[in-house]
Amino acid sequence: MKKWGVSLVSSAVLGFALTARAQTGAAPTPAAAPPPPAAPYSQPASPAAAPGAEPPPPAGAPPPVSAPATDQEGRPGAPPPPPGPPPPMQEATYAAPPPAYAAAAPMPAPAEDRHAYRHDGFYLRFGIGAGYGRVVGEGTLDFGSPASGISGSSDFTATYTGGGPAYELLIGGTVARGLVIGGGLVGQDISRPKVQLDSAGLTTTGQIRGDSALGVGALGPFIEWYPDETGGFHLGGMVGFAIIGLNESSGGGGSIWAGYDFWIGKQWSMGPELRGAWASGKWTPVGQTREADESGSTYELVLSFVYH
Repeated sequence: MKKWGVSLVSSAVLGFALTARAQTGAAPTPAAAPPPPAAPYSQPASPAAAPGAEPPPPAGAPPPVSAPATDQEGRPGAPPPPPGPPPPMQEATYAAPPPAYAAAAPMPAPAEDRHAYRHDGFYLRFGIGAGYGRVVGEGTLDFGSPASGISGSSDFTATYTGGGPAYELLIGGTVARGLVIGGGLVGQDISRPKVQLDSAGLTTTGQIRGDSALGVGALGPFIEWYPDETGGFHLGGMVGFAIIGLNESSGGGGSIWAGYDFWIGKQWSMGPELRGAWASGKWTPVGQTREADESGSTYELVLSFVYH
């Protein structure tokens, strides 16, 4: 009995000594791992309160604020580090818009047509109008025969006058500023002319009937000049071969004219033109052996069209 009591006492002393050493000199036990982050708060079902425990918070109340974390010795944890300085401001830069939104380049201006409304290059003139003409034929008529013992001669003058259509066709090109040269035809017909015949002191008048016409025309080279190559006033002249119809006389002749062309397009113009023409030739009257002289002149107003 005494032996068991000593053993119990020794065990109690040894346990007390070990407990005191652990509280004073033993190394601290490692700290427990921090708790995992709290899950989003949701209203849990209210369990039955245990006897002596605090009642649960009312429904809809915010969750309790957890105590700040502590270190291993139970002191509150250090506050979080202050926020760093804000990032430096960057200077705004302008970026060019994408090609789809870039302003479209202006359309190039159309090339100026330096030939428009200017008298240069190829030249074409044609026109029609009306005029008055006069043709005079002079010669000597022989009558009778030596065999009959009756013969003689008499001078005569035949004059033809009247009006009729006038026409022109000129083709050429510009050789200098406002200067045109080329070739063409100008003329006038005297429709159903009146005739006056003077011979041997006698005067006879009449008129040619039917569709007969006495034509006066000239064919040859011409020259025309525009003092202002962008304007309309022009002067022209022609010399060349001439013919007088009805009696089929031929010789030389010519024409002069002046007018004004109004622009109706970049190259086209039109306008009135005053023109005078003359012609001369020789012919042989029917039944005669001597030639007669014939000359004619015309005065015309023409509406002409020009490509130039």
